[in-house]
Amino acid sequence: MKCTTLQCSSCIYSCQCKPSGQTAKYEVFIENCSYVVLILILLFSMTWLYSWSVTNNDVDTINYFFYEQLGSWFNWYILILCISVIIVAYLLTLFISGLLSVLLNSHRSLHMSLFHKIVVCTTSGLGIAGYILLFMFWSQLLDQVAISLTIIGWFIQIGALLLWVCSFFIVQNIAKHHHNKLTWSILAVAYFSIFIFLCLAPLLIESPCVSNHALQNQKPVLFGHRGSPTEAPENTILSFKKAAKNQVYGFESDVRISLDGVPFLMHDATLQRTTNVKDIFPTRKHHDAETFTWKDLQQLNAGQWYLHDNPYLSNGGFNKSDKEEISLQKIPSLVELAQLATIHNTSIMFDLFQPPEDHPHHDDYVNITLQSLLISGINQTQVFWIYSEQQDLVNKIAPNFKMVSRTYFKNLTSFGFDAVNMEFPYINKSMTDEVQVIAYTINDYWAYSWAWCTGAWAVTTDFSNRFLHVNQPCWYLTQTQFTAIWLSIDAVCVMIILVSGYFMYRNYKKTSHNMFNNSSDQLYSGTYNHDIGDMELHSGTIVH
Repeated sequence: MKCTTLQCSSCIYSCQCKPSGQTAKYEVFIENCSYVVLILILLFSMTWLYSWSVTNNDVDTINYFFYEQLGSWFNWYILILCISVIIVAYLLTLFISGLLSVLLNSHRSLHMSLFHKIVVCTTSGLGIAGYILLFMFWSQLLDQVAISLTIIGWFIQIGALLLWVCSFFIVQNIAKHHHNKLTWSILAVAYFSIFIFLCLAPLLIESPCVSNHALQNQKPVLFGHRGSPTEAPENTILSFKKAAKNQVYGFESDVRISLDGVPFLMHDATLQRTTNVKDIFPTRKHHDAETFTWKDLQQLNAGQWYLHDNPYLSNGGFNKSDKEEISLQKIPSLVELAQLATIHNTSIMFDLFQPPEDHPHHDDYVNITLQSLLISGINQTQVFWIYSEQQDLVNKIAPNFKMVSRTYFKNLTSFGFDAVNMEFPYINKSMTDEVQVIAYTINDYWAYSWAWCTGAWAVTTDFSNRFLHVNQPCWYLTQTQFTAIWLSIDAVCVMIILVSGYFMYRNYKKTSHNMFNNSSDQLYSGTYNHDIGDMELHSGTIVH
């Protein structure tokens, strides 16, 4: 007998057609349990896929971690994301195939092949390993996942609720093949428990974008994180020019001190990732960046690596002249950055790294940095100075610098601080009401919306070009509007369930009634044959 497309699809799960009459009860139980485990692993894998997708907001942190461990640059985030999508697609295909197997042929028992069982168990192991990796090395990214639910969670709840309502008809179809009252009761309790949870899930979501004051917050200004690294090599003059073109409020960078006392821009402790030091100084490629003189640093190229590694997958948008300009970039000094900020009337903010103990400027690095800023001619009010050692010296030499704290505490402004620079998952409305909050690092629209609704004054971002023309959060509602929409959706879903449940109950009663009549007819027939002395009753030839 030929199979339809749907029937063939249902065989993906089982890989063989095995009638239920040929399967022992304990085997049926084990296979049904295997299907339940498949569903749980599918849900777990989808949770992992969502978590990993959200970490795209800080993808540079992930790729940089692997670079430090392996010594070479590769976009590991994209690779892991692709593998996760393939795994979820595979598990979803198995789930649908098994479901079709139940719906299309109630007389065939579920039977997952050994190959599928091994692959399913392996995928669950990979998911667990992924979460362990997040917990061990990127715990702050898990905080971002929790924060994302306050922006995206409501849409997930609506989608899950609508899908669950649609699944009611599948449950109803399955129930038709099971006339046992206990089975019906278990199905009903399980289904409606999950339904009630999904209806009430918005009570668990506390979003800053659900507020009567969300629209009163000003759009956060932008600080270009190492310039605009999605358009040019990080911490180069070209990168900061791109950021200025995107109308950023300020430049954010990292400053180190050369061996001969010149502050220069460099994030990493060594020069290996963002320069060609292995070609120019092969024996010193693993040395600290501060062990090089300014003359040494000017011999290095700070742009070619960008074209080779393509860290943001943006090379496809560069023409020939763009690539030539990128390939000519050098390591800039702090003075060059300050002069560029003066030209574009932007502020600057940077992390200042203390040189190693055996460095000649280990003790006076703060004074050297201050003198460089004063020489550059930048207005002191344009400098956001992150609190450092020798702060008294900073206050004396540059009293008009805007002081930035790395941590928040009560009455921050009374201690002379103008702003606080914090990772965005840890800011809240009470902070933003008291002091200017600079949230970092924000690269996705949902994160920018969250910072906006929370009241952050500024955000540090790699994607200043992405947020330049954003004029509002991705969504915002008053508490009244949110409650009205939530109750309306729940009411519609409840009505659908009630109406469908009514017809399901009628069908169940009708089926039970027919079964009772059939049983009565069989009993009457058996009694009649016994009364007339039919000997075939004792020989076992009567067909019930």
